[in-house]
Amino acid sequence: MKTEEFIMKYSSELQPVYKRMALQIQELLTSILADNNITPHSTTCREKDPESLRLKIGKEGKSYNDPLDEITDLAGVRIITYFPSEVDKIIPIIEKEFKIDKKNSIDKRKTSDPTVFGYVSVHLIVEFSSDRIKLPEYSRYKGMKCEIQVRTILQHAWAEIEHDIVYKSSEDIPFELRRKFASLSGLLEIADREFETLRQDEIKIRKEIHETINRDNIDIPIDLDSLRFYFEKYHNEKKIGSFVLSKLNKFVQSKNITTIEQLHKILTVSALANVSNDVLTFSKLCHSTNRCFIKYFFVLGDYFKLSRHEMGTLIDCPAMEDEARYKMKRKVFEEKKPEKNHE
Repeated sequence: MKTEEFIMKYSSELQPVYKRMALQIQELLTSILADNNITPHSTTCREKDPESLRLKIGKEGKSYNDPLDEITDLAGVRIITYFPSEVDKIIPIIEKEFKIDKKNSIDKRKTSDPTVFGYVSVHLIVEFSSDRIKLPEYSRYKGMKCEIQVRTILQHAWAEIEHDIVYKSSEDIPFELRRKFASLSGLLEIADREFETLRQDEIKIRKEIHETINRDNIDIPIDLDSLRFYFEKYHNEKKIGSFVLSKLNKFVQSKNITTIEQLHKILTVSALANVSNDVLTFSKLCHSTNRCFIKYFFVLGDYFKLSRHEMGTLIDCPAMEDEARYKMKRKVFEEKKPEKNHE
């Protein structure tokens, strides 16, 4: 069979099937990674374009008897992570959930020459496992393979640029240009490691803050993390938005409250109890919950003798800035809301 005949068969019969297969593997991986508490930067899929297939079949140095059977990346899924350690976590999960074609898979991080830098990525050629292939939604893909690429966002950036300049070039790339690409790859590898170190340092610092507060030692500097842990332990606030914490952090810093201990002396149980009625009023007005975070700003506002308008500006709450005007706006909003269809 000639190349064009292979392309014709692929376009008319196989391409739609590989497209569905790639999409289903992407959806399956997204679910599996979520179950393992892994959130990658992105997960994408594609089926090979007929023109790309034509170029691959005709690539110099390649020889295929049956390219539609021998080429293993007709379907492809790409997982891009933030950190190298996430790549290390994802690979065993894929190996557990899919049947791996070890002969055609490659881990390009493990180069035979440690002094040579270049494209770094993990390419796993997979099939659905024997258990999954028995299920109706996967049975049509028996014997079909998909390439899953896993790499960091920095590795991805380098690979895309290198591919665009080098791989797609119709001429040989000069040695000096290839050397520059290799050098840049080395720099990005260092950057990947440094980002990983920063992440581990952040995790370590957060753990130390949490442990310190759990020991009831709250004489620690105020930042977003210490505020979050403080409100979780001392005020049972499990879900605090970063926007609210940022507002609070900015305000207390402007008032020279620099430690959690100083803040805790203001946000006392009795002080918070005294604003409960006001909080309930604004909770109803703003359609918020009864555990509205406004109560903490009420206490701080009273402590620093702020007006109602100043407190409203502080927390970006229109109801507090001008209660009468906000009530009118809510009334207009309610009147304009479309009625639910009960048919």
